[in-house]
Amino acid sequence: MKNDTTHPAFIIGLVSYFLLIMGVVLKGNVIHWSYDVILAAFVFGAVHWVWAIIDVFTNEDLKGTPSRPLWILVVIILAPLGGMLYYAMKRKRISF
Repeated sequence: MKNDTTHPAFIIGLVSYFLLIMGVVLKGNVIHWSYDVILAAFVFGAVHWVWAIIDVFTNEDLKGTPSRPLWILVVIILAPLGGMLYYAMKRKRISF
């Protein structure tokens, strides 16, 4: 089985963290458009967070398992890091 780190939501989460770090560094160097980069990071992070919440609720593999409420809490409380953890630990179904 393979981890789901190529999922678009996982990649959006990585982009949001990269933009946040870049915006903070630019702000520290007094670059005036650093706020735009930080705002973009929050927008990407919000999209990733909502996508991960919807994915946890609609994932058929988690239906009826005790791990679904745990993943819902992790994704909601640790936003957007929780979503990245969910996609990194989620397993892809392999169909032949």
